Formats: sequence, structure tokens, C-alpha cells
Amino acid sequence: KEMDPSWTKEETDYLWELCEQFDLRFIVIHDRYDSKFDRSIEDLKARYYSVARKVLEARGETSNPLCS
Repeated sequence: KEMDPSWTKEETDYLWELCEQFDLRFIVIHDRYDSKFDRSIEDLKARYYSVARKVLEARGETSNPLCS
């Protein structure tokens, strides 16, 4: 499955920093998220989990539930 082209690497990195800072509490992340990006909570979750899945697949960790 292809990654969403509407996300830049910079925005994805920004999202991951906030996810780390706020322990995946997406309501808090959305509240702190820069409004210039205009993303919903669902957008943030979908991007985080799609990238996490790709990272796990690249590492060969296919037994992780995110990869199924």
C-alpha cells in the first residue's frame, strides 16, 4: 500500500515528535498540532499507524499486530 502523498517528511517527523512527547494521546496531539496543516485526529492516527506499520515491515517484524 502506498503512503499518503499529502504528507511531507517534515510534517511526518513533526507528528512523530508530538506522538513521542505526548505518549500517543491523540486528542492532546491534535490540540497542540500546528493549525497550518489542517488535520483531523483521524488523519493523525492514520498517518502514525501507517508509518509505524511500514517501519515494522522494513525491520522484518511481521509478527507485530500492526503488520496484520
